[in-house]
Amino acid sequence: MAASADIGKKEDLKRRLDEAAINALQKMCTDRDERTVKAQAGDATALDGGFWYGSDLHDLWTVADRVDELTQMKKKGRLYHGNAPTTYWQKPRDVSGLYGRAFLVFQLKSNKVPSEALDAQGVWVLDCSTAIKLARLKALQAVVPFFDEIFACDGPAPLQIGDKDPNGMFSPLLPLMVARKVSSFEDVLRGDLIGIKGGSSGCKIPNEVENIGGKILKDTTLYQLKHKHGDASNFNVLCTGVGEEGPRCLGFGLDVNGVSLADVSKALLNGYNEAPIIPGDILSPEKEKVVQDLEGTSITRSYRVSLEKHQMTPEQFEAQGGGEMMNYVTAFNVNRVAQLAAVKTQSEGRELMVRWMKELRERKV
Repeated sequence: MAASADIGKKEDLKRRLDEAAINALQKMCTDRDERTVKAQAGDATALDGGFWYGSDLHDLWTVADRVDELTQMKKKGRLYHGNAPTTYWQKPRDVSGLYGRAFLVFQLKSNKVPSEALDAQGVWVLDCSTAIKLARLKALQAVVPFFDEIFACDGPAPLQIGDKDPNGMFSPLLPLMVARKVSSFEDVLRGDLIGIKGGSSGCKIPNEVENIGGKILKDTTLYQLKHKHGDASNFNVLCTGVGEEGPRCLGFGLDVNGVSLADVSKALLNGYNEAPIIPGDILSPEKEKVVQDLEGTSITRSYRVSLEKHQMTPEQFEAQGGGEMMNYVTAFNVNRVAQLAAVKTQSEGRELMVRWMKELRERKV
């Protein structure tokens, strides 16, 4: 009887976690959509905060003639490597990064309260994966007692959005997640993070592009060649439920009411067929020149122009693996979260995270 009751509690906890993560992501998507509509209607104040892709924010700020803010964001690389409200968050250093900062990793500043940081008002520049990580941290916040003390900067697991920074700091979310192999969409459960491939998963260059010539790097996908700064090489989504037609999904930048996996595939194909983002839209002039110089060493100008105009048909997309699900999903490690949710003191919670973070570091080395 006790074992049955324990299983029931964990099932309820999983339901609460998944519901909280889905709701948090849905709120981000709704906020983005509403602010976009207001900004397009001429309300420039809608751009003072919210959740965005860097290229979308550039376009809206340009129309709103917010030149000074746009220049500063590009100068600091925040449309490129992401942004979180700087009152609470900082970017870790990365000497190999274009701007010397880590890509889409945000760390809590000293003496800041974790729960307040997760709800910080201001401009967030994210991608589909980072948005889900933020949503899952908000879900943990809803069920873990002493959340602020356990994930404080002076604790064993300082709050971080992004799996790992270049200096070896891991996100405390990682030991509270579990990966599960899947062989088909039938194996997907509500709350799972699904990765959908965007096609060109190998170096399969269409004949009409290949004939132009140019040096192709073996490990570079067609999408990466065309879109140096794109967001549609793949898509990470949360499963919101499974019906007769397969999983329904929610993703940052997709329909806030949820989409089918076929809709995700279509969005990825459309993403490939769009014109590439101009480097100058998200980079400062000096960094734009660096990127152009690097591109010039790997691909000829004529080849680049051909790629920019190339369109992929649905048949080509499917033939290159577009729309395929990656062979694993991630979900909350309910056993561990249940232990963390049951602690009676902050020291108990910290001791658990000390052990799990140590195991994570030893496993990742």
